Amino acid sequence: MSDASQSGGTNAPVPLEAHLLPYAASMRIATWAFATAVGFALFYFGLVMGSFVPWLALPLTIGGILAALYCAWMLRKVWLEVKANAPVVTIDGRGFRDTRLGETIPWREVKRLTRHQPGTQVMLQIEAMRAERFLRPRYKFPFGRQPAKPVPAGVPVTANLSGLDVRGDRLVEAAEAFFAATRG
Repeated sequence: MSDASQSGGTNAPVPLEAHLLPYAASMRIATWAFATAVGFALFYFGLVMGSFVPWLALPLTIGGILAALYCAWMLRKVWLEVKANAPVVTIDGRGFRDTRLGETIPWREVKRLTRHQPGTQVMLQIEAMRAERFLRPRYKFPFGRQPAKPVPAGVPVTANLSGLDVRGDRLVEAAEAFFAATRG
Protein backbone atom coordinates (compact mmCIF):
# COMPACT_ATOMS: atom_id res chain seq x y z
CA MET A 1 0.00 0.00 0.00
CA SER A 2 1.37 3.45 -0.83
CA ASP A 3 2.01 6.23 1.65
CA ALA A 4 -0.75 8.33 0.11
CA SER A 5 -3.45 5.70 0.69
CA GLN A 6 -2.32 5.11 4.29
CA SER A 7 -2.47 8.78 5.25
CA GLY A 8 -5.93 9.48 3.93
CA GLY A 9 -5.08 10.50 0.36
CA THR A 10 -2.39 13.07 1.13
CA ASN A 11 1.30 12.70 0.59
CA ALA A 12 2.16 13.30 4.24
CA PRO A 13 5.73 12.35 5.13
CA VAL A 14 6.17 9.22 7.23
CA PRO A 15 8.27 9.52 10.43
CA LEU A 16 11.36 7.30 10.55
CA GLU A 17 13.55 5.97 13.34
CA ALA A 18 16.93 4.34 12.79
CA HIS A 19 18.92 2.22 15.22
CA LEU A 20 22.61 1.29 15.17
CA LEU A 21 23.47 -1.95 13.43
CA PRO A 22 25.04 -4.55 15.75
CA TYR A 23 28.57 -4.13 14.34
CA ALA A 24 28.48 -0.34 14.86
CA ALA A 25 27.18 -0.69 18.40
CA SER A 26 29.73 -3.32 19.36
CA MET A 27 32.53 -1.18 17.88
CA ARG A 28 31.71 1.63 20.32
CA ILE A 29 31.78 -0.83 23.21
CA ALA A 30 35.09 -2.33 22.05
CA THR A 31 36.67 1.13 21.76
CA TRP A 32 35.82 2.12 25.33
CA ALA A 33 36.75 -1.33 26.68
CA PHE A 34 40.20 -1.00 25.08
CA ALA A 35 40.60 2.52 26.50
CA THR A 36 39.68 1.22 29.96
CA ALA A 37 42.29 -1.54 29.66
CA VAL A 38 44.93 1.02 28.64
CA GLY A 39 44.05 3.13 31.69
CA PHE A 40 44.46 0.15 34.01
CA ALA A 41 47.74 -0.77 32.28
CA LEU A 42 49.05 2.76 32.96
CA PHE A 43 47.96 2.42 36.58
CA TYR A 44 49.76 -0.91 36.94
CA PHE A 45 52.84 0.42 35.12
CA GLY A 46 52.91 3.35 37.56
CA LEU A 47 52.85 0.96 40.51
CA VAL A 48 55.69 -1.12 39.07
CA MET A 49 57.74 1.96 38.11
CA GLY A 50 57.73 3.07 41.76
CA SER A 51 60.63 0.78 42.52
CA PHE A 52 62.71 1.95 39.52
CA VAL A 53 61.83 5.63 38.92
CA PRO A 54 60.05 6.99 42.01
CA TRP A 55 59.36 10.47 40.59
CA LEU A 56 57.48 8.93 37.63
CA ALA A 57 55.40 6.48 39.66
CA LEU A 58 52.92 8.90 41.25
CA PRO A 59 51.86 10.74 38.03
CA LEU A 60 51.49 7.46 36.12
CA THR A 61 49.54 5.81 38.93
CA ILE A 62 47.15 8.73 39.43
CA GLY A 63 46.78 9.42 35.70
CA GLY A 64 46.20 5.75 34.97
CA ILE A 65 43.52 5.28 37.60
CA LEU A 66 41.73 8.50 36.59
CA ALA A 67 41.83 7.47 32.92
CA ALA A 68 40.63 3.97 33.76
CA LEU A 69 37.74 5.27 35.89
CA TYR A 70 36.64 7.77 33.24
CA CYS A 71 36.82 5.16 30.47
CA ALA A 72 34.95 2.62 32.61
CA TRP A 73 32.23 5.21 33.22
CA MET A 74 31.98 5.91 29.46
CA LEU A 75 31.97 2.16 28.75
CA ARG A 76 29.02 1.71 31.11
CA LYS A 77 27.21 4.67 29.52
CA VAL A 78 27.72 3.29 25.99
CA TRP A 79 26.78 -0.21 27.13
CA LEU A 80 23.46 1.05 28.55
CA GLU A 81 22.73 3.02 25.35
CA VAL A 82 23.38 -0.04 23.20
CA LYS A 83 21.42 -2.31 25.52
CA ALA A 84 18.43 0.07 25.48
CA ASN A 85 18.42 -0.09 21.65
CA ALA A 86 17.04 3.45 21.51
CA PRO A 87 16.75 5.11 18.10
CA VAL A 88 19.87 7.01 17.09
CA VAL A 89 18.28 9.04 14.28
CA THR A 90 14.66 10.24 14.41
CA ILE A 91 13.02 12.17 11.60
CA ASP A 92 9.47 13.37 12.26
CA GLY A 93 7.28 16.47 12.19
CA ARG A 94 9.18 18.08 15.07
CA GLY A 95 12.54 17.96 13.30
CA PHE A 96 15.73 15.98 12.81
CA ARG A 97 17.40 14.32 15.81
CA ASP A 98 20.68 12.47 15.88
CA THR A 99 21.48 11.51 19.47
CA ARG A 100 25.19 11.48 18.64
CA LEU A 101 25.03 15.19 17.79
CA GLY A 102 22.64 16.62 20.37
CA GLU A 103 19.09 17.93 20.48
CA THR A 104 16.31 17.92 17.87
CA ILE A 105 16.79 20.53 15.15
CA PRO A 106 13.29 21.89 14.38
CA TRP A 107 12.40 22.17 10.71
CA ARG A 108 11.65 25.90 11.11
CA GLU A 109 15.34 26.43 12.04
CA VAL A 110 16.66 24.55 8.99
CA LYS A 111 17.77 26.69 6.06
CA ARG A 112 18.96 23.93 3.72
CA LEU A 113 19.48 20.17 3.53
CA THR A 114 22.24 18.62 1.43
CA ARG A 115 23.03 14.97 0.78
CA HIS A 116 26.74 14.18 0.75
CA GLN A 117 28.16 10.78 -0.15
CA PRO A 118 31.91 10.28 0.20
CA GLY A 119 32.49 6.70 -0.91
CA THR A 120 29.94 4.34 0.60
CA GLN A 121 28.87 6.58 3.49
CA VAL A 122 25.71 8.67 3.28
CA MET A 123 25.71 11.94 5.17
CA LEU A 124 23.05 14.59 5.64
CA GLN A 125 24.30 18.13 5.96
CA ILE A 126 21.88 20.45 7.74
CA GLU A 127 22.41 24.16 7.54
CA ALA A 128 20.51 25.62 10.49
CA MET A 129 20.22 29.05 12.04
CA ARG A 130 22.50 29.17 15.11
CA ALA A 131 23.23 25.45 14.95
CA GLU A 132 25.31 25.44 18.15
CA ARG A 133 22.07 25.61 20.18
CA PHE A 134 21.25 22.06 19.10
CA LEU A 135 24.71 20.51 19.45
CA ARG A 136 25.89 19.11 22.74
CA PRO A 137 29.36 19.98 23.95
CA ARG A 138 31.94 17.60 22.56
CA TYR A 139 33.80 17.05 25.82
CA LYS A 140 32.24 16.94 29.27
CA PHE A 141 34.26 17.32 32.42
CA PRO A 142 33.21 16.40 35.96
CA PHE A 143 33.67 19.99 37.13
CA GLY A 144 31.45 21.60 34.50
CA ARG A 145 30.49 21.62 30.87
CA GLN A 146 32.69 23.16 28.27
CA PRO A 147 30.76 25.70 26.20
CA ALA A 148 30.15 24.58 22.65
CA LYS A 149 32.17 26.49 20.10
CA PRO A 150 29.85 28.40 17.80
CA VAL A 151 29.40 26.86 14.39
CA PRO A 152 30.39 29.49 11.81
CA ALA A 153 27.55 30.75 9.66
CA GLY A 154 27.09 28.68 6.53
CA VAL A 155 28.86 25.60 7.93
CA PRO A 156 26.36 22.73 8.04
CA VAL A 157 25.91 20.21 10.83
CA THR A 158 26.72 16.80 9.36
CA ALA A 159 25.00 13.58 10.44
CA ASN A 160 26.50 10.28 9.33
CA LEU A 161 23.64 8.00 8.27
CA SER A 162 25.81 4.90 7.74
CA GLY A 163 25.81 1.98 10.16
CA LEU A 164 22.06 2.27 10.79
CA ASP A 165 19.30 -0.26 10.19
CA VAL A 166 17.49 2.09 7.76
CA ARG A 167 19.21 2.92 4.47
CA GLY A 168 20.71 6.40 4.33
CA ASP A 169 18.81 7.21 1.12
CA ARG A 170 15.47 6.60 2.85
CA LEU A 171 16.48 8.82 5.77
CA VAL A 172 17.54 11.63 3.44
CA GLU A 173 14.28 11.34 1.48
CA ALA A 174 12.24 11.48 4.70
CA ALA A 175 14.16 14.54 5.91
CA GLU A 176 13.65 16.29 2.57
CA ALA A 177 9.93 15.43 2.62
CA PHE A 178 9.42 16.85 6.12
CA PHE A 179 11.51 19.92 5.27
CA ALA A 180 9.43 20.51 2.11
CA ALA A 181 6.18 19.97 4.04
CA THR A 182 7.07 22.69 6.56
CA ARG A 183 8.07 25.09 3.79
CA GLY A 184 5.10 24.49 1.55
